[in-house]
Amino acid sequence: MRVIIGKENITEYLEIGSKNYYTQDDKKGKWFMNHKKFMDIERLKPTFADGFQKGDYIVIQEKIDGANAAIRYDFKTDNIVAQSRKNILDIKNNLRGFYEWTQKLDKELIKTVLGDNLVLFCEWLVKHTVPYPENKYNNAYCYDIFDTSTDTYYPQDKVKQIVETLNLTYVPVFYEGEFTSWEECISLVGKTELGGKYGEGIVIKNQTRLNDPNNRLPFYTKIVGETFQECKYHHEGKVIDPSILKLKEENQVLAETIVTDARIKKILNKFVDEGILPENWSSREMSIIAKNLTKAVYEDCVKEENDTVKQINNFGKVANGIAMKIARQILNEKI
Repeated sequence: MRVIIGKENITEYLEIGSKNYYTQDDKKGKWFMNHKKFMDIERLKPTFADGFQKGDYIVIQEKIDGANAAIRYDFKTDNIVAQSRKNILDIKNNLRGFYEWTQKLDKELIKTVLGDNLVLFCEWLVKHTVPYPENKYNNAYCYDIFDTSTDTYYPQDKVKQIVETLNLTYVPVFYEGEFTSWEECISLVGKTELGGKYGEGIVIKNQTRLNDPNNRLPFYTKIVGETFQECKYHHEGKVIDPSILKLKEENQVLAETIVTDARIKKILNKFVDEGILPENWSSREMSIIAKNLTKAVYEDCVKEENDTVKQINNFGKVANGIAMKIARQILNEKI
């Protein structure tokens, strides 16, 4: 934790390297804490293989199907700050109870341990797709810490230590040790330690390459079970070859490999988390879905499956038709 130089003189404080913490409202002169988003973790691709070498120290954690969240301390307001993936939360935008949960934590302990520079990322477990025992919901499972003063993530041994010091829950770990093979990693997919019948997948974190700036070789990657894959494959594990299809069929078939039920369900769950949709949304909200879904699907596919997106002519239009069809199917299942 860094020393705070006079809470009253925030300008002096900002000058020592904290400009990524706060933004000043030029009209009112007030300072507001900036939101810190967690990194995007892409699913395992063949091109990532070189980023995990035999002997690298890795940690494999359970991928929990909840809402991305974070806990911070704001020295200016002397409050615990709760975040969703995209927003700083409040009583109205509360991420299905996460904001209220954070406000019941020991503020002095949070202040002492996280200080003014640490962001504790966690998964707020609310009902999404994977069923968990009822007593596991409405709890935060912590998995990463980001230091805004150095722009780096903490190694997992430090993350676990801090989480335990805060009397919070550390995400289940399936394996920690030397990387041996992808087969060993994949064998853990589907496992869960939360008591359900199956897990969503795993997140593999290369501690040897932690904070490596080479973004072409991520040091974190994920593998999800077949039920939750957002990209469909043939039995051989290869993406559908579009060269044997006619142009119109090519676009549709290839888009369907990445605009899947799992992806649309994930995005709709995020809409609920962010307050765009009510938890028990119905046909009355289809216009809201139509307004927001196209952009969300496009951005998610570009982020996760950009190589495939580039192969599809007029991807946005093709994807929108598929996405809305799936959304209507999901609605019919709810009725």
